[in-house]
Amino acid sequence: MSDCRIGFYVHHHGRGHAYRTQEIIAHLRGSAFVFGSDLSVFEDFDSQQLISELLPPDTNQTASHTKDWPKVLHYAPLGIPTIRNRVYKLVRSFEKYDLDLLVIDVSVEVALLARLCGLPTVYSRQHGYRQDAAHTTAFRSATSLLAPYPQDWEEPETPKWIQDKTFYAGGFSRLADQELSTNEAKKRVGFSSHQKHVVVMTGFGGEEEPYQLLNETARHNTQWQWWVLGPISPSASFPDNLHYLGVQSNPYPYLKGADVVIASAGNNTVMELAQIKAHYICIPEARPFDEQLSKARLLARKNAALVLPQWSNPKVWKSHLQQAQQTDTNALHSIIADRAAQQAAQHIKEIARVQRNT
Repeated sequence: MSDCRIGFYVHHHGRGHAYRTQEIIAHLRGSAFVFGSDLSVFEDFDSQQLISELLPPDTNQTASHTKDWPKVLHYAPLGIPTIRNRVYKLVRSFEKYDLDLLVIDVSVEVALLARLCGLPTVYSRQHGYRQDAAHTTAFRSATSLLAPYPQDWEEPETPKWIQDKTFYAGGFSRLADQELSTNEAKKRVGFSSHQKHVVVMTGFGGEEEPYQLLNETARHNTQWQWWVLGPISPSASFPDNLHYLGVQSNPYPYLKGADVVIASAGNNTVMELAQIKAHYICIPEARPFDEQLSKARLLARKNAALVLPQWSNPKVWKSHLQQAQQTDTNALHSIIADRAAQQAAQHIKEIARVQRNT
């Protein structure tokens, strides 16, 4: 039997959806077809089997911002001609590539479009309140649901039928194959072994507002060296113990060398910090469906991170940093599963194989 033909729809917000998709595709045999309106993360992906289709955007400045669409949809604005082209390109690709299955990470609208086209779907789940009509419809229409976390990290209020339909692959990250001791990592990035180091990690899906107190916080905590990873611009004047590293293609040695990491509760962030067993201060950011707040509650419940509702007064950070070093790094690491990406890929292949032979 020839290899199954599996498509992946990748949401453009942040980079976690793309990184997760890359890890799964790396364990597939045969071609993988990736669709999305921002596929820049895949430009350096070393795979002969990857075929990508860049989709037109589904937003513009003149669109209707009224939310009068049916409750089974999350996003259906009027007056954006590129959406028609976007939908046409998707549907044309379903036929052009003769797909057996579409993995969706994530979009209710694409899930329902695929179902209308008779294309089976695997829908990637995320934390947060997702029992609304749109998510419920997408979940029911899917052939299978995929959770990139273990079942004991499931939210207790999740209905049984959703859990029963979910394949719990366990957590995984792009840092899985890297191994350095903390001291080796410190040496690699030039962290002094005689000082304490805190890394503030920002992502592409967040905003700079939570970090506006960084300068003052660093000034009040000079016994720590502060390092900022990510797309945040330094202010005009900042203290000598505050360092801006910008975007790093491989954040691993900085995170591994840190004594404490401060970050949001984005899925990709949590997985990377869990992989390295970081002492983690979590400041969840506002997201639809309270995704990060939900994950933060789970982290706090397991003492896997010190969770703060917002960036605190700079004068109390000495206590926060001390508390963070008492968090349970093994509890945090428990979200990671050995061979999770391989297991996710295997589940997807099995679903596709069954669909092809049906």
